[in-house]
Amino acid sequence: MDTLFVIGRAKPIHKQIVANGLRAMKKKVAVVGEGINDLKAFESADVSFAMGSGKSISRNRASMVLTDDNFESCIKAILRGRNIYSNIKKFLQF
Repeated sequence: MDTLFVIGRAKPIHKQIVANGLRAMKKKVAVVGEGINDLKAFESADVSFAMGSGKSISRNRASMVLTDDNFESCIKAILRGRNIYSNIKKFLQF
């Protein structure tokens, strides 16, 4: 069984190092950021979330933009995405 790890309040360089390390181990990586410094971490991650109040360049480069700046929105988006994927998979098998 895989384990979920969450690292909070990390500097952008640390986000990038962790994302690159986890990707090298074939793990799925999501990064949350809001500034220009987070762009390299966004590129290293599978999914990147930008805060709506962040810089426009980070919002443009992110996979998803959280308009309400609430971290719980990330969790809801992931759960909804998994649900959609599961439903499409079931439909195609049907």
